Amino acid sequence: MLSVSGAASVTGGVVNAGVSAAGNYLVGDSVTLIQGGTGSNYAGATVTSGITGLSANAVTSGSTLSASWKTPASARYSPTTW
Repeated sequence: MLSVSGAASVTGGVVNAGVSAAGNYLVGDSVTLIQGGTGSNYAGATVTSGITGLSANAVTSGSTLSASWKTPASARYSPTTW
Protein backbone atom coordinates (compact mmCIF):
# COMPACT_ATOMS: atom_id res chain seq x y z
CA MET A 1 0.00 0.00 0.00
CA LEU A 2 1.13 3.50 -0.81
CA SER A 3 0.49 5.97 1.99
CA VAL A 4 0.41 9.66 1.08
CA SER A 5 0.48 12.29 3.82
CA GLY A 6 -1.21 14.92 1.65
CA ALA A 7 -3.79 14.69 -1.11
CA ALA A 8 -3.07 11.92 -3.62
CA SER A 9 -4.00 12.44 -7.27
CA VAL A 10 -4.27 9.67 -9.86
CA THR A 11 -6.28 11.07 -12.75
CA GLY A 12 -5.39 8.55 -15.43
CA GLY A 13 -3.32 5.48 -16.12
CA VAL A 14 -3.20 2.05 -14.54
CA VAL A 15 -2.59 1.06 -10.92
CA ASN A 16 -1.49 -2.59 -10.72
CA ALA A 17 -2.44 -4.31 -7.45
CA GLY A 18 0.45 -6.74 -7.93
CA VAL A 19 -1.16 -9.61 -6.03
CA SER A 20 0.42 -13.07 -5.92
CA ALA A 21 -0.70 -15.67 -8.47
CA ALA A 22 -0.33 -18.29 -5.74
CA GLY A 23 -3.13 -16.77 -3.64
CA ASN A 24 -6.88 -17.32 -3.52
CA TYR A 25 -9.14 -14.30 -3.95
CA LEU A 26 -12.85 -14.07 -3.23
CA VAL A 27 -15.15 -12.01 -5.42
CA GLY A 28 -15.93 -8.76 -3.64
CA ASP A 29 -12.85 -8.85 -1.42
CA SER A 30 -10.57 -5.88 -1.79
CA VAL A 31 -7.09 -4.64 -1.09
CA THR A 32 -6.13 -1.04 -0.34
CA LEU A 33 -3.73 0.35 -2.92
CA ILE A 34 -3.42 4.03 -1.96
CA GLN A 35 -4.32 5.74 1.32
CA GLY A 36 -4.22 9.45 0.61
CA GLY A 37 -4.97 12.51 2.67
CA THR A 38 -7.97 14.82 2.55
CA GLY A 39 -8.83 15.95 -0.98
CA SER A 40 -7.43 12.88 -2.74
CA ASN A 41 -8.65 12.29 -6.29
CA TYR A 42 -8.59 8.99 -8.20
CA ALA A 43 -10.85 9.94 -11.13
CA GLY A 44 -9.84 8.11 -14.29
CA ALA A 45 -7.57 5.57 -12.58
CA THR A 46 -7.83 2.01 -13.88
CA VAL A 47 -7.03 -0.83 -11.48
CA THR A 48 -5.71 -4.25 -12.52
CA SER A 49 -4.86 -7.31 -10.44
CA GLY A 50 -1.72 -8.15 -12.39
CA ILE A 51 -2.96 -11.74 -12.86
CA THR A 52 -4.56 -13.10 -16.04
CA GLY A 53 -8.13 -14.19 -15.26
CA LEU A 54 -8.58 -12.07 -12.13
CA SER A 55 -10.34 -8.81 -12.93
CA ALA A 56 -10.43 -5.84 -10.59
CA ASN A 57 -12.63 -2.79 -10.11
CA ALA A 58 -11.32 0.53 -8.84
CA VAL A 59 -13.17 1.40 -5.62
CA THR A 60 -12.84 4.75 -3.91
CA SER A 61 -13.97 5.46 -0.39
CA GLY A 62 -13.06 8.82 1.07
CA SER A 63 -9.34 9.24 0.44
CA THR A 64 -8.67 5.54 -0.28
CA LEU A 65 -8.24 3.73 -3.61
CA SER A 66 -8.79 -0.03 -3.47
CA ALA A 67 -9.00 -2.94 -5.90
CA SER A 68 -12.09 -5.14 -5.61
CA TRP A 69 -12.01 -8.55 -7.32
CA LYS A 70 -14.56 -9.54 -9.94
CA THR A 71 -13.96 -13.06 -11.23
CA PRO A 72 -16.32 -14.54 -13.83
CA ALA A 73 -17.96 -17.93 -13.26
CA SER A 74 -16.07 -18.95 -10.13
CA ALA A 75 -15.96 -17.30 -6.71
CA ARG A 76 -12.34 -18.35 -6.28
CA TYR A 77 -9.26 -17.90 -8.41
CA SER A 78 -6.60 -20.53 -8.06
CA PRO A 79 -3.86 -20.96 -10.64
CA THR A 80 -3.87 -24.72 -10.02
CA THR A 81 -7.57 -25.18 -10.84
CA TRP A 82 -8.08 -22.83 -13.82
